[in-house]
Amino acid sequence: MSRSGKALPIQGTQLFTADPPGFVWTGRIRMFPGVWIDARDMTVAGEGSMRVLLDDTVSLADVRGPELEQGSALRLLAEMPWYPTSLFDARTVTWSAIDGDHACATLRLGDLQVSGIFEFGSDGLPLRMTAKRFKDKGELLPWSGIYRDWRTVSGMRVPFDAEVSWQLDTGPYAYVRWFVDSMDYDETRPMQAR
Repeated sequence: MSRSGKALPIQGTQLFTADPPGFVWTGRIRMFPGVWIDARDMTVAGEGSMRVLLDDTVSLADVRGPELEQGSALRLLAEMPWYPTSLFDARTVTWSAIDGDHACATLRLGDLQVSGIFEFGSDGLPLRMTAKRFKDKGELLPWSGIYRDWRTVSGMRVPFDAEVSWQLDTGPYAYVRWFVDSMDYDETRPMQAR
């Protein structure tokens, strides 16, 4: 909740779509017994929004607009290693090499376009993604995610641990760390002729 505050556990669920790329995340933070905060963050068809409620009734935030859409699109790009086939869909993601360990990925969602730099390890898996993202008061600041604990799910290598940070003048501020409990993929099967 704040840089000096106590870390609070979040339980959440995230759904991704690959075609077109998008996500809907819902999470709950228990503040005290009987008091909780529910949040919903999403980007659908290139439009991002975030809604936060106290006890499902009091609105704490209901945000939309270009800066939030840019941040949601960057979050989507950074989380594509959780459904990695999307990173290779040239209709929405294009790549340009920087050097042997880094490449720039650009995600296009309609008229919205965002880019981030991925760093890869010797095994070819992403170690981190960095970008400039809007923070409070419209500031573009360095932002990054780190990927750890790679496992195989449905034949794909995906991270089960991810940490997200703002890179501030005073140093990195890791504001969330995600641990995946479980992951499922819908499989598209070709239609059978009768």
